[in-house]
Amino acid sequence: MYSNSLQIILVLNTNQMIVQLINIIYFGMWYKNFSKQSWNLRVWRKANILFNQDDIGMFKTKGVLRWKDTVFRMARSEACLRGFNFFFFAGMIGSFIWVKSNYYDPKYVAPKKVESEKELERLDAEADKILFKNRLEAYSRPHRSLEDLIAFLSGSKTFDQFD
Repeated sequence: MYSNSLQIILVLNTNQMIVQLINIIYFGMWYKNFSKQSWNLRVWRKANILFNQDDIGMFKTKGVLRWKDTVFRMARSEACLRGFNFFFFAGMIGSFIWVKSNYYDPKYVAPKKVESEKELERLDAEADKILFKNRLEAYSRPHRSLEDLIAFLSGSKTFDQFD
């Protein structure tokens, strides 16, 4: 009787072990506090082979679906799924930014684009007056003063020479 009871205790978590042991030894009431969900628990290499994902974790609030079983059989644990979700959605942020910057409605973007091109032309003309040019007509030594550095960083022609 005690060997079967001790096997049951090993399935339960450590917080309830003392209470379960007292119930088993003194009262013989092991069946009242036994967790039926862990009856067929099979652990191999720290993974639950039965994939009871509905008990705890990400899928406990969802309905019974066959795709959940497939996902858990592929991933073998919830930690892998959480890591995949983190990196997948972090990667999707960059994809959405790229799509938003490349595919846009010209109706909303064209007026601001014209204004920004005019502003860049003005800044390039100002940088052409302020910055020092070497014998190859390239802007050099922008660190002579803070004004030169700001003019160098705000223009577009100054960066195009470094390609």
